[in-house]
Parts: sequence; C-alpha cells; structure tokens
Amino acid sequence: MRPFRIPGEKARILTLVLYFPFSILAIETLAHLNLWQGLLLLVRQPFAFLLNTMLFGAIAYFLLAIFRNQKLVLGAMSLISILVGLGTKLKIDFRGVGLNILDFLILKEAGEMTNNLSESFIIQASIYSAVILLIFFFLILNMPVIRLNPKIRKNGVLAFVILSLFLYFFGPYTITIKSAGIKRKLYIEESGSLYYFAAQIKNTTSLKVPDEDQVQEVLGPLLAQIPENASTLMPDIVIIQSESFTDPAVLGLDNFSEDPLPYFRALQSKTDSFNISVPSFAGGTANSEFEVITGMSTIFYPSDATVFSNYLVKPTISVGSILKNNGYSATMLHPFHSTFYRRDNAYRLLGFDTFYGLEYLAGTKVVTEDTRYWDAVDDYMTDEMLYSHVLQELDKDTGSPYRFVMGVSMQNHTPFVAPEGYENAITYLGGKLENTKTLRIYNTYLSSLKASDDALEDFIAALSARKRPTLLLFYGDHYPKVNQNGNAYMNLGLVDDLTTPENDYITHVTPAFIWSNYDRAKGTSDTLDASLLLSRLFSGTGIRTPNYLKILSMLSQRNINSMTNAYLVMDNTFYFSDSPEYKEIYELYSLLNGDILGGSKFLEEEEWSIPENKTYQNPQSSAP
Repeated sequence: MRPFRIPGEKARILTLVLYFPFSILAIETLAHLNLWQGLLLLVRQPFAFLLNTMLFGAIAYFLLAIFRNQKLVLGAMSLISILVGLGTKLKIDFRGVGLNILDFLILKEAGEMTNNLSESFIIQASIYSAVILLIFFFLILNMPVIRLNPKIRKNGVLAFVILSLFLYFFGPYTITIKSAGIKRKLYIEESGSLYYFAAQIKNTTSLKVPDEDQVQEVLGPLLAQIPENASTLMPDIVIIQSESFTDPAVLGLDNFSEDPLPYFRALQSKTDSFNISVPSFAGGTANSEFEVITGMSTIFYPSDATVFSNYLVKPTISVGSILKNNGYSATMLHPFHSTFYRRDNAYRLLGFDTFYGLEYLAGTKVVTEDTRYWDAVDDYMTDEMLYSHVLQELDKDTGSPYRFVMGVSMQNHTPFVAPEGYENAITYLGGKLENTKTLRIYNTYLSSLKASDDALEDFIAALSARKRPTLLLFYGDHYPKVNQNGNAYMNLGLVDDLTTPENDYITHVTPAFIWSNYDRAKGTSDTLDASLLLSRLFSGTGIRTPNYLKILSMLSQRNINSMTNAYLVMDNTFYFSDSPEYKEIYELYSLLNGDILGGSKFLEEEEWSIPENKTYQNPQSSAP
C-alpha cells in the first residue's frame, strides 16, 4: 500500500466531502492561530460556516471547470487557504478587520509588516501551517478523481458567476442583522474570513467629481455670506490625536475604583470642550485622523478601507499644507512604523515638512520588536515621551516664524499595557464584565488612561510656560478595542446593542478640547462631526483658510453632530437618508468632497496643497 493512501471507495469519497469544510476550518484556525477559535465559526455561526464552505466549493468548481487538473487546482487552493488565513490574522491584529480586495494595492506595506514579526509568532504560524498543509496533502491524495463533462463544466462557470453577482449586489451585509435602517459593519467573526473578503468586492468609493456649474450654483452663494476674518493672531499650533482616548465617566464614575481622568475633567470647564463623532470604532485610527486634518469625510469610501493606504494618491489639502501656506513649519510625529497606513507617503502628499516615525523616535528608547507581535509589548511609546518630542519640536528653530506640530499617540493601543508605575492603578467595579479576560483587558486600559491623564497635565503645564501664543487641539480617535466585536460595550451598559443608529452614534463619540495659553472662548458644548473640527480650530485666529473650510465653518453653526452613510444627527435630532434634511447636508458634503478630493477645486481661488513638496523629510534614524 502506498504511504498516506487509505483503502475503500467510501473512505476516499469521505475525504472529498471533508476537504471543503476543512478548508474553512483551516482558514479560521490560522486567522486566530487557535484551533478552538477556528471552530467557533461552526459552533456559533453555522450558517456563515456553510456559506463560506459553499463559496470555497464554488471557487473550486469554477477552477476545475477551467483547468481540469484536480490535484493542481486543489493544491493551489490549499496554499491560498493558508495564505488567506495568515493574511487575515495579520489584518485582524493590526487593523481589527479582515482582508479586502484593496489590500492587494498595498503589498509593499504588508511586506513591511511581515518583516518585523517576532520569532515566537513565526514559529507558531509555521507549526500550524505545516500541520494544516499535511492534512490538505492527505485529503487531496486520497480523494477520488472528479470527472466533469462539458455540460457540468459550463454549469460550474455559470454557478460561479451567479454567486459572484449575489455577493456584489447583496454583500457585505447579507449575514449581519440590520435594524432601524442602519447597515452595521460586517464583523469577521460573524461572517468568516473568506466570505468577508469576497463581500468587500463591491465596497468601492462613491466620491463623484462635480462640474464647475454645480459647485458655483450651490456653494458659491454660501461662500458669499461668510464675513472677512479680522483677526491677526498667529499662534503656534499643536494637535494631539490620543489613541483610544475616551471618558469612562459615561458609564458612571462610581463604577471605578477612582476617576481615571481627574485632570481632563477639571480642564473641561477651562477650555473649549466638546465631543466629536469619528468614523471609526475600536480601530481605524488613520480614518479619524484623515477627517480631522483635512476637513473631508470618509463616508464616500468603503467602511473598512483606509484613505491613507488606498486612496490618497495625489497632493491633498490638509492642516499641514494650509499652515505651510500661512508661513508655518509643519511637523508630524507618530511612534510607529513610518510605512504603516503608508503614512510616509501620505504626509508628503498632505504637505507636511517632516514626519518622524518610530524608526527615528525609537532612538531614545530601545525597541527590538516593533509590531503587534512584540515579545515585549510595553515598548509602545508612552504619551509622556511623545509629548517631550512635541515640546522639543515646538522650540526647534525651523526658519519659519510659526510652528505647527502634530502627534499621533500609541500608548493606549492594543494590546494594552499600563506604563511602569500604573499597573492596576484603576479597576472596574461595575460587575458587568463577567469574562475575566475582557475584565483584565479593560482594567489595563483604564490604568493606562490614568497615565495619559497625568502626562496631559504635565504637557499643558509646559505649554502654559511658553512665551509664544500656543493653541492645542486634543481629541480621541475612537473607542478602545476591549474585545473583537465590541460586545463588551453592551455588557458595560454603554449601549444595549450595536445596530441602531442611536447606539452606533454613541460608540463613535469621543472627547475633544481646544486649549490656549491666551484668552479664548471657554466652556462646554455639544458633539461636532470630526470633519468640522479643523474649521473650529482656526476660528479666532488670523490664519487664512481655503474656501471649503469656510463653508464647513458655516455648517458647524448648524450643529451637525454626525454625518454618516445611514443617518445625520443635527441639533441632536436623527435624520435618515430619505429625509430632506439628510439629502441637503449630504449634497453639500458630496460637492465639497468631490471638488476638493476629486482634484478640480473649482471652489478655490489659489492652490492650497503642496504639489511637489520637494523639501519633505522622513528621517529613518536619530543617530548623529
């Protein structure tokens, strides 16, 4: 008997039947590097498991009809299954979502990610992959030959086309239950990795470039109503995007061993304090950042796509280019890989002078493994350390009369690790998190948040001592990812589900404030859509701004709390996509975004982007 061969026709047929569900099990196991997690899709989402199996089978049927070589086709699909599983693992851990079709546009970035994997991860992934590959080999070697006549081959092609059309017109929301007219984000543990990937095929941009007549007819009259800016104040400007910064007080402070944010809370009455609605939940940092620094909206892009990575391909107006056109130097700091989200390229196109990533900033801190798979994950740079770099850049002689520095923090990024001295500083006492792992993760986040509050106090004290007028915008980018699907926030009592517009809105609101070391309007106010934040920051200064920001400033006066694909919240009232109020605001957003991001810029009388940005720098080392 030949090795690996089993006797009996029935046994061999069984291997053919088992091959397809095993392929899905293999993908899910590799997507989590855990066999039990791989089985959870079958246990908890049997319909999704069946749909993934059918999809895998349809693809195999199609390829067999085309190539007619069973071992070649199934061997190739086995290898692809392993790659999809591992690719999904990386994508889930780095970005909290599964693979999508746009990931093929950023293979270079993916290569950078894999180049920095820890040894322990590589060993674990290799063992799982080797075992799965051996099982695939055994199944393929023992299964009977599938013979397809011309008619069956034709039907295979037809079946694949029908399935593809189904996914295009009905995905990615076929599995996920909807209510109240909102299409909830498709979670990969509910859909399965393969279906998740296939369902994103139709997830394309809806951005449309308007003609000049449309822009002038609708936006021109609005622009004519805006008064001239009389201020001459040109302060130095600092923007801090604080990773996963939220205020647990929304759950009731009596649920915690102590207030994690005492300084932030005291600061609210002394600053221009408010909330912002961001496009991201439990991940998607770069999309929140994109909305804030450009004033543009992400509603015209796929929900799981990153604008920086997938769509930013030409010089674009941003806070960096606007301030450079006002005589400022523009510096960006982010203590993670420069290539992640393609930030190294994005900041050049957005008009910044300099971008300091982890490669440069780590010169002051020993970092040996720089990714999610660190063997020592506490090497995320603390807020305290990032702020010291920001202060250093503010005082640097750049040759420009005014300075702009932005920092995008990492301290509160998953996996959460409280900075030294803050271990177990804050604990949740509400008793609603019964899962011990989730409770431990949340307590660590709370303790890290306390460290952020202390660092913020020291940072503002340093800014207060500056002689130059200084303006600080501080905001959180999204809620923290306490568990994969966000259900922890239902357990905590923040929301009762994640599907209604009201609860969707709640989970996309984060704190923000604008502080200055000079007299400026103070007090608390309501929630503001993140795309309107930049126009608010510039108000009361002598900074010249593009015309589109002036219109956004006018829109902010209408108290637009949140603008999404499914609903508008304006003056704390919900309007859905079929309402005249929604259609009016959507048209304005569509014209503004289409005109500016589409490149025509009919609304602008001067060039506000930096077309070539030849002086842009992205230093890779701080060594002399």
